[in-house]
Amino acid sequence: NGFNGDTDRQYLSSQMTYTPFNTIRLYTTVTVDRNQLTHDLNLTTGMAEFSYTPDFTKNITIGYNQFSAVQYFKSMPSYAYEVDNSKQQTIYLSSSYRIDRFTLYGRMEQRYRFYQTFLETKFKSENFYQLGINLANLLYDVNMNMGTSYTDSFGNANHRSFNFELSKLLWEKLNLSTNASYRI
Repeated sequence: NGFNGDTDRQYLSSQMTYTPFNTIRLYTTVTVDRNQLTHDLNLTTGMAEFSYTPDFTKNITIGYNQFSAVQYFKSMPSYAYEVDNSKQQTIYLSSSYRIDRFTLYGRMEQRYRFYQTFLETKFKSENFYQLGINLANLLYDVNMNMGTSYTDSFGNANHRSFNFELSKLLWEKLNLSTNASYRI
C-alpha cells in the first residue's frame, strides 16, 4: 500500500463544558493538526455552542462549527499527500418546546463550504431547515419521532426528507429502534 513508516497525523484536541448557572451551558471543542509537510499548526475542527434552558420544557441553542479536510499522510507516496485545504463552516440555531409528552423541535443552519481549485478559492453556501415532533411514552412506553427537513444543497439541488422512528428502552440499558426515511 506504499507505507513508508513516517508519521501520518499529529494533533491536539481539547473540549470544555462550562455551566455557570443551571439554565446556561457553553460547550467548546478544538482540534489542531500539525501539517506534516510544512510543520505548521492548522485548525481542523472548532465548535462553540451556547444553550439556554430556562426550565424542563424549553431550550434554545446557537452554535458555530468548522471542519477542515485532513490529508497529511506523509507515509504515502508523494502524490498521495497533497494537502486538501477545503473546509466547511456552519452557523446554527435550534430550539425545542415540551408540552406534556410532546416535544416540538426545530433547527436552522447556514453552511459555508470553501475549497481550492487550481487557480482560486471557491465558495458555496447551503441552507438547512428541520421541524419535528417527539412523542414520549406512548403505548407500552414506545417513543415516536416524526420530522421533516429541507436542504438547499450548495446551489446544486434541493431536497426534502421525511423521517419516522419508533424506539423503546429495555431494562434501562438497551435501546431498540426502527426508522424509515423518504427523500424527495
